[in-house]
Amino acid sequence: MPGDKHDQHMSHIFICDFEDGYLKDSFNFEMAMRLLPFEAQDKVLRKRSDKLQRMALTNRLLQLYGCSIVTGENFNHLIFGNGPFGKPMLLGHNGIEFSMSNGEQSCVMAVQETEVGIDIASTIDCNHWDAEYLDTFQDIFTDQEFKTLKESSSHRDELFTLYWSMKESYMKLIGTGLNTNIKAIDIGEIPEPLQELEVRSVEKKINGRHIMFISRWINKHEIVTTSTFLLPQTPFDSYNAESVDTKQLIEYLSLRQDDHPHQ
Repeated sequence: MPGDKHDQHMSHIFICDFEDGYLKDSFNFEMAMRLLPFEAQDKVLRKRSDKLQRMALTNRLLQLYGCSIVTGENFNHLIFGNGPFGKPMLLGHNGIEFSMSNGEQSCVMAVQETEVGIDIASTIDCNHWDAEYLDTFQDIFTDQEFKTLKESSSHRDELFTLYWSMKESYMKLIGTGLNTNIKAIDIGEIPEPLQELEVRSVEKKINGRHIMFISRWINKHEIVTTSTFLLPQTPFDSYNAESVDTKQLIEYLSLRQDDHPHQ
């Protein structure tokens, strides 16, 4: 139940559709903005379109929601920082790690007790490119990956989106972002695209460490992949995925406001 402290030994994914219509109402948007400190509000309003503003606002609200749910603390008491390459982190809660990603219509968040990365990728991006778009990205794929994509003409967009989400989630996991050699993230051959209701787990060894990737469709065009390090003698359970709408985010946080501003 929202409001209860979740089991910190579980891994959680929170999914929110920022285009569900609720934030398109100017009153609802303003009420949501008031939940944020002025600096965060300014960052939202600097986005160049209404859609990007809704996305940025939802991302921030989801971050507060997810960390509050998992820690059991009032969101105003949570303090956040950033790693050397900008990866957000929760301060004062040793062992609680989270990762965020924005998609074409959804914001997603992964929270767990060990390092985690999450990425959302959309087949809609492929629709914006010409038929030979794959050649543009040859430098980020290994020879095997590129060969797999080239030979998958009937479902190339779906495979490309899966590869992209896996590679990006790994970059989020290690916290280096675009400073990473993307081609060195060797996923290898993916024999078939991700199916509609499938939750696919894939273990890979990258840079000497075992990584668990878990991928799923969350709607007709967006794939979410999480990645985490597999530690010796530590069992890994799949994520508990929870969809939350923008109205629920706002109502949950509004009921937990107090006089202590969060950062």
